Amino acid sequence: MVTLTGKQWQITYGGSKGDTLQSMVNTPDGGYLLAGTSASPVSGDKSDTGKGNTDFWVVKMNATGQKVWDKTYGGSNPDRLSSLIAVPGEGYILGGSSSSNKSGDKSQNSKGGADYWLVKIDENGNKVWDKSFGGNANDRLAVLLASPEGGFLVGGTSASDKSGDKSQASRDNYTEAYFRGDYWVIKLDANGNKEWDKTYGGQVRDNLTAMILKPGGGYVLGGSSSSGISGDKTQSIRGLRDYWIIQITEQGNKVWDKTYGGISGYGTGDSFFEAGSSHLRSILATPDGGYLLAGSSSAFKGEEKSSDSPVFYADIADYWLVKIDQNGKKLWDKTYGGASNSNVGETKHDLSSQTGDSQLKTIIQLQGGGYLLAGTSNADNGRDKTENNRSDIPVDQGKRDYDPNLEITVWNDYWLVKIDEKGQVVEDRTIGGTRNDLLAAVLPTKEGNLLVGGTSFSGIGADKTTISKGEADYWILKVSTNRTEEPPFSAWDANFGWLKDDDLTDVIKTSDGGYLSGGISQNYSNGQAGKNYWIFKTDKNGRPIWNKVYGGTADDYLNRIIQTQDGGYLLAGSSLSNAGVDKSENSRGDRDYWIIKMDAQGNKQWDKTLGGSGYDELKKVIQLASGEYILAGSSNSPISNDKTQGRQGGTDYWLVKISTTGNKIWDKRYGGSLDETLGSFTLTPEGGFLLAGTSLSGNGGDKSEPSRGNRDYWVVKTDKDGNLLWEKTYGGSGADEAYSIARNGIEYFISGTSTSGKNGEKSQVSQGGKDYWLIKIDSQGNKLWDKTFGGNQDDELQASTRLNSGHIVLGGSSYSSISGTKTQASRGKSDFWIVEVDANGKQMYDKRFGGKGKEELRTVFQTSDGGLLLGGRSDSNINGEHSYLNKGGNDYWLVKLAPETTSSIATREVTPIEELVTITNSLTAYPNPFQGKVTVKFSLPQTQVTTVKIFDSQGREVITLFQEEAKARQTYQLEWQAGIKPAGLYFIQLQTPTLQEQQKLLFSK
Repeated sequence: MVTLTGKQWQITYGGSKGDTLQSMVNTPDGGYLLAGTSASPVSGDKSDTGKGNTDFWVVKMNATGQKVWDKTYGGSNPDRLSSLIAVPGEGYILGGSSSSNKSGDKSQNSKGGADYWLVKIDENGNKVWDKSFGGNANDRLAVLLASPEGGFLVGGTSASDKSGDKSQASRDNYTEAYFRGDYWVIKLDANGNKEWDKTYGGQVRDNLTAMILKPGGGYVLGGSSSSGISGDKTQSIRGLRDYWIIQITEQGNKVWDKTYGGISGYGTGDSFFEAGSSHLRSILATPDGGYLLAGSSSAFKGEEKSSDSPVFYADIADYWLVKIDQNGKKLWDKTYGGASNSNVGETKHDLSSQTGDSQLKTIIQLQGGGYLLAGTSNADNGRDKTENNRSDIPVDQGKRDYDPNLEITVWNDYWLVKIDEKGQVVEDRTIGGTRNDLLAAVLPTKEGNLLVGGTSFSGIGADKTTISKGEADYWILKVSTNRTEEPPFSAWDANFGWLKDDDLTDVIKTSDGGYLSGGISQNYSNGQAGKNYWIFKTDKNGRPIWNKVYGGTADDYLNRIIQTQDGGYLLAGSSLSNAGVDKSENSRGDRDYWIIKMDAQGNKQWDKTLGGSGYDELKKVIQLASGEYILAGSSNSPISNDKTQGRQGGTDYWLVKISTTGNKIWDKRYGGSLDETLGSFTLTPEGGFLLAGTSLSGNGGDKSEPSRGNRDYWVVKTDKDGNLLWEKTYGGSGADEAYSIARNGIEYFISGTSTSGKNGEKSQVSQGGKDYWLIKIDSQGNKLWDKTFGGNQDDELQASTRLNSGHIVLGGSSYSSISGTKTQASRGKSDFWIVEVDANGKQMYDKRFGGKGKEELRTVFQTSDGGLLLGGRSDSNINGEHSYLNKGGNDYWLVKLAPETTSSIATREVTPIEELVTITNSLTAYPNPFQGKVTVKFSLPQTQVTTVKIFDSQGREVITLFQEEAKARQTYQLEWQAGIKPAGLYFIQLQTPTLQEQQKLLFSK
């Protein structure tokens, strides 16, 4: 059975103004054609100039959602597209309404008001012909239908009298435009020439919205009617507006008509408004010869409607489905809706205060049985709807203009409801951004999935991961029809900032599954001065929860955050402030250690200042199992205040132990004759500490080894009381600066930045400028190996983390282009750059993330789902991976990465076989089905560049097993270890310039 779980991908197309999607079709090459209306100039994804106020806009995209081309068609006045059909082997027909005279792409003058306008295009979007049909008033096309003999049926609503192309008089008895309108159907041949036209209607307004072929010949037309018995309408009105169905012959002669509706009534709670409208949107023929009529209704129970809609303070509708037989006899009806919430505003009965409206757009039959109802809803979880509305922000009139049938209550979402053949709900799904999202169409794809498309006013947020291009955009999602679990956290980025510089320095995972980011901000909230600590709490998807500013009377610099054993937090940094605002103690000297203890909501509990008379900068804090804390940083203070040991030279490492309430227990300093600057420290298995940083000193003080060059890594190991056990120097002839430590058992990975060439402890040449430099040492400080990573410019490491796999991820900032070990081009001035290496230092991959500006990474760690979170600062606007407008100066920037699909392990063994072999198939795989590991062999008759890849059942690439030149008549043996991949169907594909072979693989656990 089809299920509605799993978004495969999503894409947004748009220009700088409003672009509204109306229709989609499959294309012969496996891609899709999207069609709608655009008010945008050349901008964003729109490459053609507008012809008038609004134009038809068509976008061709491939199977993976990438744009192939786009085209604009229009005249000098507004043109609005409403329908699109494919003409096999010839192209496509676009249909809509036009108010334009002969101009632009329009070859005929207006007949009066708006006319039906058809444009035929070839498969590349080139116009073949266009046709206009109309009378003396407004004629608005709604739907196109291909007829069996190769022509077309064109249907819509006409307010025209007998005039122009309209051969029959209006059925209306009213002159006011609001009450006028009949069904108007035109039969065209394959070249767009009119064969006949027919008008159907009653004495009030009738709107045609759907047409289908009748099995056995003829057509069924459907829409909504406000007419009673009159004209072509043989049944009385039920409510304010009802479903109205007409069966006609191939020549347009009416066979029968039927009306279906509920009764009208007044809202409860003394609300003075009338409800009772039913709007049909779609008709579907069923296998038993009958039909499903699908739309929305706010009518009360009565007549053909067997249940009420949730009317209270507003005219709220549900999806309404009516099953009829081949003669129009009602068999059953069902309503589908969500929870309706009423919030009375300043006036007692504010009609815009009720949510719960659901407007159906289409119904389709699903492969494997059942049907899908698809439309737009602002309802919350309740009744048939299992998910809440994605936002509760009121819709303004400008947004409502795009669809006047939608209530002005809250922003809307796409709502999909799967039902069985009897109309019972199987499951439902809500998909939306944080603003207005209006579904237009659902398209079954060739591989059995669903393409869901509509118009979005949303930026990134909730389910929407693509940026807004303008006022409104086409928003397309491919929804998996197989029950595949999505990752617990999707990949996203988040940006936080004020008007001035906000420099992120740390991010941590929090016990509630979210994140706490912190750094330095030049903005104030409660009287702080200069620079302050600024922390920002988000949920697991990067959405803001709260933020706090802490500072004193001068500049304060936050460096680290930890979550404490009681569920609160400790902020650790340095301060130039005296007592005042958030700081309870005066400065000890130039700069001091300053820590703040907070509860889980970010409220300050206490703060402590620690320092000597000089400059003391806190870099990192760790909470011990006892609840006590170790603070580590650098100090040039002499014996004074909290510092009990004099400096060795210039600046030294300074380690301080404090109690659970911040009282100092002991302090230790470590240094040489010049400057030592701490980068990081970690606990050792013995309960002591390993400190790593940068030294300018030679032999002297606590330092027992000479300098290797300009600056060196200097590592100090102590016991639990801070007593020095040993220290080691590592470096080359240049500048080597250590910033991070990762531990694996009794071994340590020290990483930083190096300008050194191949000399000293550095065994590899410089790649250019500054490089990442990683060394691995044992428990006694003996170097096991070192590795260099970088490009042709500066690459500055700031952080590292050990993964569950035992691999190490190095993170920092890169100014390099593709060169050295860097495989991706720079986005801007500098980018986040991460490098994953295995336990032996072998590079597994590298990735860069950035916009056009400057990005500087400060932290990286593995998330609960096995992905990564990168944190740092950015001054970019929307570009590259950066999805947000800059707030001013530097902003905090978080990048969440989903788990690597290459976590499945691929190994390759090339086995040359020199003798001639006979091969019946180029590609074999065994065992199949397999558990855990599958072996793949292939051999080719000639030397060719060859790629072997694994794809999942949805066509998504899982891993590349082989991508290089394969020698003729050699057997290549590969292995794929599926690891934690879900059991199920996979495909292995071999591709060369002259050959493609594919086989199914069944992975079972």
